[in-house]
Amino acid sequence: MNGFYLNIYLQRSVRCIILTGFFLFFLSLFYFTLPKHSFVKLRFDDDSLKPSDRFENLFWFIQISDIHISIHHDPKRVSDLKDFLQTSVDVINPSLILATGDLIDAKSKDGFSTQANLEEWRTYYSLLHDTNIEAKIPWLDLRGNHDCFDVKHRNHESNGFRKYSAMGNKQNLGSYMYVHNTDFGTYSFIGIDACPKPGLKRPFNFFGVLTDRDIAELRLMARSTVSHNYTIWFSHYPTTTLAVNYNTALRPAIETTNTLAYLCGHLHHLGGLSYTMYTRQPEGHMELELADWKVNRRYRIMAIDHDLASFIDANYLEWPVILVTNPKESSLSAPIVEPLIRMKFSTHIRILIFSPYFIESVFARIDGKILKDHGRHIKGPLFAIPWNPKDYAQGSHKIHVEVTSLGKITSVTSSFSMDEQIPLYSIISNYILSSHLPSLVFYLFCIVWVSFIILIVILLFGPIEIFNIPCFYWTRSIKQYPRVAWNSQHPTFTLRRQESAALTHKLQLEGYIQFCWVRMFGKISSSA
Repeated sequence: MNGFYLNIYLQRSVRCIILTGFFLFFLSLFYFTLPKHSFVKLRFDDDSLKPSDRFENLFWFIQISDIHISIHHDPKRVSDLKDFLQTSVDVINPSLILATGDLIDAKSKDGFSTQANLEEWRTYYSLLHDTNIEAKIPWLDLRGNHDCFDVKHRNHESNGFRKYSAMGNKQNLGSYMYVHNTDFGTYSFIGIDACPKPGLKRPFNFFGVLTDRDIAELRLMARSTVSHNYTIWFSHYPTTTLAVNYNTALRPAIETTNTLAYLCGHLHHLGGLSYTMYTRQPEGHMELELADWKVNRRYRIMAIDHDLASFIDANYLEWPVILVTNPKESSLSAPIVEPLIRMKFSTHIRILIFSPYFIESVFARIDGKILKDHGRHIKGPLFAIPWNPKDYAQGSHKIHVEVTSLGKITSVTSSFSMDEQIPLYSIISNYILSSHLPSLVFYLFCIVWVSFIILIVILLFGPIEIFNIPCFYWTRSIKQYPRVAWNSQHPTFTLRRQESAALTHKLQLEGYIQFCWVRMFGKISSSA
């Protein structure tokens, strides 16, 4: 087979494969970003609980993820976290802290090889001990993929989590549940350990694994929380990176009548592609991925105010941190479980402002119009501004809050809606967190494998009839076609004949032709 035409065909084949891949990608993008609930059924609730200017029915907690304590790189990860636990946590004063995996780095100095590193685990243990964080606040930690590099099983001596972590010391080596009791309700936190067993080395443990036994255990935990106000699930792995049996998929398994959110880490910030990886899953709960502490020094504050959930992802040492809890961001809602109707009966805008410095003033604008009343400090971080929610009963609105501290103005803006308009937060994050990456990788592998087989067949057997249709037909000799076709005066055929003759003369490739255009135009000219 002539090399020139082979190269042309291979180029076109590769181009066709690439276009097919893009088509499948955008088709899946379209599918996964479609709203999964055509009609949102809001949770039924009365107006007995009205968000007002009283410090009640409110608590908040912190999530931190992907710490990556390393003996080889960036010691400030440890020193900054130590300062955060000693100073910032005292300012925020959360009810509990979630540490969602990748507590240590477990990589060599060159960054290529991986192994369990007990020295890094001892550093993590010293960090918890020196800050005395466990004595002040419940610290709920669990493993990420870096924490189980080269760990044979949970009880193996190489598993530093077993001896040097907060929950490991309490014999919670796998998935576990923590119940937070308040005078206004009960809230469950279920941690999911999805580390592969045994722990593989990189890059083979990027995906988490849950067996049927793991899913059954999680179902039992979920059933025990049905009478609680909310269940909040947390894990290192987003559900999109979990390899789970399709018959016992995780999302339906964790979905109970009170599942509020699934909190995770692992994806960091996708190389700068997205710092806000949030979505609302088809089952109705929110899935919220958090960027890393390792590089970005990010952490999350999530508040439950009158059973309305709000959160903000903040940067270390950036003050003040402003979180509007009423009215809450409409695109980050779980309308099936959250009593969103309570916003309609509220009497005050409620704002949590965390700062070690004095707050000089707080005021708000809605749809560009400033409210006449300024924010009044209630207690702790809570500020309140009177408002009339009936003025915003229809459509989507924007609230802009400005806080002045040390002469500096800090502001946040969010959207809210009193009706059933629940918009999609982000197409990119919705696609990434709602798809199933193990399946996508498998299908991509199949496409590449089949493509290579096709190309190898072409290289081994030369030009063949790939498709028995004119526009994809190959032939070795132009003599196979009737001479009447070449004598035709059809203008289109004449042009093609001249182009073909010039090309074959230039390349000294007489007797070969690339495509079936001769055959196709020959038929046209014969009938002309």
